[in-house]
Amino acid sequence: MAIPKKSESKTASMTTKPAANANSGSKKDQQICIGKIVGVKGIEGAVKIYSYTEDPRHIGRYGALHSNDGSRQFNIKTREFKGNVIVSKIEGVETRNAAEALVGTELFVWRSTLPELESRKFYYADLLGLGVVDEAGKSLGRVVSVYNYGGGDVIEIAKPRQFEPICVLFNEENFPKVDVGAGILTARLPVESNDDAPMMAHKAARRK
Repeated sequence: MAIPKKSESKTASMTTKPAANANSGSKKDQQICIGKIVGVKGIEGAVKIYSYTEDPRHIGRYGALHSNDGSRQFNIKTREFKGNVIVSKIEGVETRNAAEALVGTELFVWRSTLPELESRKFYYADLLGLGVVDEAGKSLGRVVSVYNYGGGDVIEIAKPRQFEPICVLFNEENFPKVDVGAGILTARLPVESNDDAPMMAHKAARRK
């Protein structure tokens, strides 16, 4: 399963691999967070944007970005990029002070502007909040995070009456069925073992 980072907001697929965060509402009306202004560069109002899209250069591909409350729109022109951070000029932002005032701003697009995905591929945002059940329909918890640090997409599941969530590799063996419309992720969770099993369910490490 891959999760496309589509925008590419991040995506996941069952064969591998965020949109990052999504607001509530119907899927088409959702806002998808695809980046965040994290710094400035130079004196002419350029900003540094951390992109959540699969290809960081595509963050401006889906039209004007907007703030979470919709009060501001941002037309960006990318100047350079390194890793997931791109340096962009925002239309109307001409000074360093004006750019500094935007640091911390999350950048959103409407879900309806993102392309449809191939079969068995999902936006990260589609998976967040899904109820997780076993193949008999017994509730196992809820998806609270999806991430990929290079070893494949990982689903973090908060289980009832368990303080620490568990993290499970997102593939077809562990998750044979994904029904986004019904809000259900069917899981075949690996059994924790002291042995080095090829698939592990393990406690989530605390992350800063």
